[in-house]
Amino acid sequence: MLGVGYEAGAQSTGYGRIVETVIGAVVGVLVNVLFPPPLQSRFAGQSVARLAEEIAALLGEAAMHLPVGPSSEQTARWLEDARRLNRHVPRVDRALTQAEESRRLNVRAVGAPRSTRSLRG
Repeated sequence: MLGVGYEAGAQSTGYGRIVETVIGAVVGVLVNVLFPPPLQSRFAGQSVARLAEEIAALLGEAAMHLPVGPSSEQTARWLEDARRLNRHVPRVDRALTQAEESRRLNVRAVGAPRSTRSLRG
């Protein structure tokens, strides 16, 4: 466009490109205001709740068997289960990060409480 020169209409072409860019930006903002994307906090809450339930089940089973004296096989299985649960933490962290990112510049997040801080804690 700059190589064409002023006399060949580069100025009007430049103004046209600027107008098209402004119109595209306005349309993009209006679409996100009128039809905002959903918040991801429900999925993050479900992920945290699922992990907490699995941890609670493991701890409940261990607490039931501790007074009697668990066998070495039981303790090895509990350790294996705990390590397996530890592998789910990055998935839950990704869900929380997505929930935090979905709140940024989202109109729906204006009235919704910030649940990701409490979920991350």
